[in-house]
Amino acid sequence: MLTGAVFAATPSSDISSSNLQARLEAAEAKIAQLSSQQDADWLTEQRSEEIREIVQDVLADADTRASLQGSNMSAGYDNGFVISSSDGKWKLRINGLLQNRWILSNNRTPNTPLSGPALAAQLRNTTANPAGSFVPSQNYANNPTAAANTVVPVVASQGWDQTGAAGTPYANVVDPRSNTGALDAVPVNPGVGQYVTTPAGTLALAPGATSAGFGFPFQYGNRTNDGFETTRAAINLSGLVAQDYYYNMRLNWSPYNTTNEGVATQLSAAGFPERGVAAATPNPGISEGVLEWAYGGIKFNDEFSVQIGRQKYDVMRGFMVNAEYQQAIERSLYTYFWGTTNLTNGIKVKWDSDMFRANAMYSNASQSFAQDAQSPYYTNGAEYAFSGRFEWLAHGTWEQFDQISSAPGEEMGILAGVGAAYLDSDSDLWPYTGRSDWQVTGDLSMNMNGWNVMGSISVGDSQNSSNNNPWGFEVSGGMYLMDDVELYGRYQWLDPAYSDIYGSNADLNMVTFGANWYLAGNNAKLSLDWSWSFNQVVALGSGYGYTNWLPSGTNGGEWLLRTQLQLFF
Repeated sequence: MLTGAVFAATPSSDISSSNLQARLEAAEAKIAQLSSQQDADWLTEQRSEEIREIVQDVLADADTRASLQGSNMSAGYDNGFVISSSDGKWKLRINGLLQNRWILSNNRTPNTPLSGPALAAQLRNTTANPAGSFVPSQNYANNPTAAANTVVPVVASQGWDQTGAAGTPYANVVDPRSNTGALDAVPVNPGVGQYVTTPAGTLALAPGATSAGFGFPFQYGNRTNDGFETTRAAINLSGLVAQDYYYNMRLNWSPYNTTNEGVATQLSAAGFPERGVAAATPNPGISEGVLEWAYGGIKFNDEFSVQIGRQKYDVMRGFMVNAEYQQAIERSLYTYFWGTTNLTNGIKVKWDSDMFRANAMYSNASQSFAQDAQSPYYTNGAEYAFSGRFEWLAHGTWEQFDQISSAPGEEMGILAGVGAAYLDSDSDLWPYTGRSDWQVTGDLSMNMNGWNVMGSISVGDSQNSSNNNPWGFEVSGGMYLMDDVELYGRYQWLDPAYSDIYGSNADLNMVTFGANWYLAGNNAKLSLDWSWSFNQVVALGSGYGYTNWLPSGTNGGEWLLRTQLQLFF
């Protein structure tokens, strides 16, 4: 029985051994798993410690850099290259503008302007042979009754002709055939060119004077002129000071922003007093020198602000929109004719709301509203000068009217505006006793999803005629053919009130057709346009040089082809 019992227990023993082996293997697997987890936790902790050290090093380096800077700053591009404090209260925005052109003009009458010695020689030849003389300057205020074919060289100057008697058409005319004269009031009214004579009988010319303003035409030069020019190379600085104060200044290196100071120097050297002597040639740009505008302002709240300094007259929308945001290659002669398309020093109050905005300015001025040069206070040619504008935004946003064109996808916008200016001259500085100038203008603009139209009309006082006042209008529009290609057209007409001198043919009558290829919006734009003048070109105001038109003869029929590459950042 014992033996049997032993043998009977053998299968049970085998089962226990297998069970123990299985448990042992399971225990070993568990031990291996726990060991692996422990190693992984150790590696994770090691990595975390290393990362903490790296972060601490980076933060320490950042603190060091911040302490060297003095304060946190940000920089980038936002409608210009911007440097700003972290709170946005201090800001500098830098913009640049390049406009490079190739121009081809054709006139039925030779009209290449002369300057310097060539102009002096031509004047001497002309005055020595009266039969070949020229017609009066279009800006001459003192000789409105002179016949268009007069042989007397009438220029935009106030002086005394030795042979010109009071009450005659040639009274107070500076004639190079005269050797003497009291020229303490030269000039009273700017022409496109000017000369005077010294006691020795020699000609005194402004360095920038050309034959353009001495009459139309000199029968010389080329009917066709072409070439390249850098019309504008400008740097603009604007921004904020302590959040509530702002500034804006522009420097523009242009062939048409010139300084004409030679006549005063020449007359002074010849024994004439400097009092009342001004530059003989009004600059064909909007500034006599590199500085165009420089003003600062105080923003009282979201609606009211006041700015003081050298700035634009905000009267005509066509001039208020900066050159880089124009639709055509250049503003029209109609726009530049008026004295308010210029710069002056003054104080301007501005009011802006969601639907309305207005400005009013009290400023310096000369006889054509503007004080072109960056000049001291005592050269102010006005007893008082006021200007202003009121606008109604019927639909859209103010921002979309910062430019003339309307891009595809833009919402509908309607803007109406009226502007006015009035000046009373200082008779102690300018021999315009009791003289005043005024202008009233209105415009309507519509933008909608890739097309636009704008119209403007103006009327004002005339320095050249007692019988009528200058008035004119302009209509322009454009339409996108593709997302980056736009066609545009413009018609301008103006009666400059020169009919007493030039007859009815003096009216400005021009049409323009062109196209824009927006390579990168207004930042990179290639343009081409062609213009035709049905009449002679005589209505030349400040800024006319930018248009590239040349004075033309009575034959009329001048045309102009322009191409331009604009880069703006």
